[in-house]
Amino acid sequence: MLSAAQAINKLKTTPGTFLRYNQVSIAGDPGASGVSQYVASMLDDIKVVKGKIVPRYDNYRPGKILGNLRKHGTRKVSIGRHGGGAVAVGATTFNAHSVQMVGEGATAIPAIAGYLLPVPSAHILMVTGMLTGCSFVVLDTGNGILAAHIQPNPGNAVGLRTSILANGHFAGHPGAAVSVYGDYGTGGGGGAMGYDHMSERITVTGAFLGGAWSIYAQAFNNNGTITRVDRIL
Repeated sequence: MLSAAQAINKLKTTPGTFLRYNQVSIAGDPGASGVSQYVASMLDDIKVVKGKIVPRYDNYRPGKILGNLRKHGTRKVSIGRHGGGAVAVGATTFNAHSVQMVGEGATAIPAIAGYLLPVPSAHILMVTGMLTGCSFVVLDTGNGILAAHIQPNPGNAVGLRTSILANGHFAGHPGAAVSVYGDYGTGGGGGAMGYDHMSERITVTGAFLGGAWSIYAQAFNNNGTITRVDRIL
C-alpha cells in the first residue's frame, strides 16, 4: 500500500499520472512565499465489510469520469505546513517551494508581485493552498517561472479571472501575457483553462522535471471524486 513518502516521490517524478489516481489536498503555508517544510499524510476513510474494517477507496477513485472504473488502490494525500516537532506515524516531511495566497485587494493586477520558481531548482516540488474561487497565475520568464495565488474579493471569483486575462501582468514583465487558472463560473470556460468553484475544488502543484517546471491542477467534486487533471504549464 502506498506510503506518504512514496506519494511525495511520485508527485516529484510522475505528477500527471499520480494526480489522476490520487486525491491531493493542500493546506498552504500562510507565510510569505518561499521554501517551506511541509508534512504529508495518507488520509483514507474506512468502512466495514462483513464485520471487518477495510480501507475505503471509492470516494477518491477516478471512476467513470476519468475512464478508470476498475482502478483500485487510489489514495487520499493530505499536505500541510509542518509546525515543528514529531509527526504522526506514517507521515513524512519534505521541503517545497510554497506560493502564498494573497488577496485581490493587496494585488496590483497590471503588476502582480510573483514568486520565482528558479531554474534549476534544488527543491523540486511547488505547492500552494486549495483554489476555492482563487486564480493561479504563471509566466515562464526564460529564467524561471513566476507564480502567484490570488484570492478574490467576496463575490468576485469570476471577475478576478476575467480581470487578469484582460489586464494581468507580472511586475517587471509589462508586455508578457500570463497564463491564468481561475474560476470561470457555472457557464463553463468554453474550452479555456479554469474551473467552477461552486462544484469543484482545485489542487495546484508543480514539479521540476528534466530541467523545466510542470504545473498541474487537479479538480475534484464535492464527493471527493477526481474529475480531471489539467496541465497549467
